Amino acid sequence: MLQPDKSFIMTFEIGSHNADFNRELFPNQLFNILQEAAVSHSETLGMGWDALHEMGLFWALSKLDVEIIRMPKWLEKIRIITWSKEHHLLTQPRDFLVETEDGELLVRATSNWALLDLEGKPHLIDEISTGLRHRLGCHAREQAATRLRKVTDGEWSEIRPVLYSHLDLNQHVNNTAYITWITDNFDYEFHQKHRLTFISINYLIQTRPGEHFHILQCESEPNHFNASIFEAESGAELCRIATTWKEV
Repeated sequence: MLQPDKSFIMTFEIGSHNADFNRELFPNQLFNILQEAAVSHSETLGMGWDALHEMGLFWALSKLDVEIIRMPKWLEKIRIITWSKEHHLLTQPRDFLVETEDGELLVRATSNWALLDLEGKPHLIDEISTGLRHRLGCHAREQAATRLRKVTDGEWSEIRPVLYSHLDLNQHVNNTAYITWITDNFDYEFHQKHRLTFISINYLIQTRPGEHFHILQCESEPNHFNASIFEAESGAELCRIATTWKEV
């Protein structure tokens, strides 16, 4: 629902299929919810998938930083508050807050989006700026979304295929699939003893059906990991991810 301050609020209840063995929201499901809030806001403004597709354009997420104060729990009702900020030539920033019904702050996030044509070429945000409603001077996180460095040394995962369930409306790998890939790169015992507190991701190249990927990851300091995901055949770097965890 659009708000007078130009933000958008979406509510959501955590179902059993969204939660892990700790009865907490899976990280990839958190990203799904943030993405759906952004999509719903854009649709409400007339700048959603169908409207942009008619112009041969679509929104592509380029960077996202997510700070997790506490992960939402099974059966908990949450509200996602999102708003767009003043755009730059090729970048549309968008922020998110996730709260309980009682107003407890759970998650803060900031992101950058690009406007691409169907061939993946960037377009100026000004081309559609008349349809956007920016909330100025309000930030979920003071820092802009992080620019991560390529990982060149570490431990390689096995090579895995891009699957049907990884794909989105544009027949590219969905943004949230990369979160599944990176969290599945940690074993069950690690997840028993750790909780995710921060994740940053930079999307570099669209990944497509028929491709294969593998992950190069290193622990730069205790409980802080940096990773790059590569297309296995070409060696192209697909995305960069940094995660921070706390021991429990």
